Parts: sequence; structure tokens; C-alpha cells
Amino acid sequence: MDILARIEDHFRRGEYVQARRLGEALLALEGVPDREKAAAAHLAAEAAYQLDDAQAAIALARRAVILAEVAGDLQRCGRAWFRLIGAELMAGDHTEAAEAADRFLAGLADRWPELEAELAGSAHFNVGMLHR
Repeated sequence: MDILARIEDHFRRGEYVQARRLGEALLALEGVPDREKAAAAHLAAEAAYQLDDAQAAIALARRAVILAEVAGDLQRCGRAWFRLIGAELMAGDHTEAAEAADRFLAGLADRWPELEAELAGSAHFNVGMLHR
């Protein structure tokens, strides 16, 4: 079983500490393709979010955005932007969360339309909470 599959397995089982640690370890390895690093960063960000570690979730989601952009993995990029919104809200950084939400919602039309049905409602809810 490869490392990325192990990270996904730990995440599915709710073993967030292990998923985050393995994700961070994969990010430190040389020679790993950007697409796999983007996936690892995204899963580690999701795990950090589940562990209520807002700062780690923010840093990992930002890294996932950059790596996914480089790899051309638009769906992963969109998912990372979405996680960034939630993590920044958790951290209380409403300005950054609003900026991430704007970037995510702008991308729904042309960059990651397949995420609209799944995540658009939650993103709009988060924007509403920002303005509340």
C-alpha cells in the first residue's frame, strides 16, 4: 500500500492524527510528484481541521492550493480553497476567509464546476456567517 492510500485509509477511519502526520511526512519527501503532494497536503489539512488545529489546517490548505495549481489538479485546488475557508473561519480570520470564499466561489463557474453541487451551498453559508 502506498503512502497516499494509507493517508486516505487513516482519514476514512477517523484516525486524523495519523493521517495528518503521514501527510506532512509525504510532503517532506523528495521525488514525490506535485499531484500526490497536493493530495497529501489536502488530506492533512482536512485532518488538522477535524482535530481543531486551525493554524495547521490553514498552512496545509494553502500548500495544497499551490501544489494542486502546479500539478493542474483543479478539483483538488477547489477542495483546498474550500477547506481554507473553514480553517480561516475557525481561526477567526474573517478577512482571509472572505478572500478565500471569493476565490472558491469565482472558480465554481469555470475552474471546478463539478464541486458546485457538493460544496457551493456550504460555501455560501460560510459567506453568510462571515457577514453576520
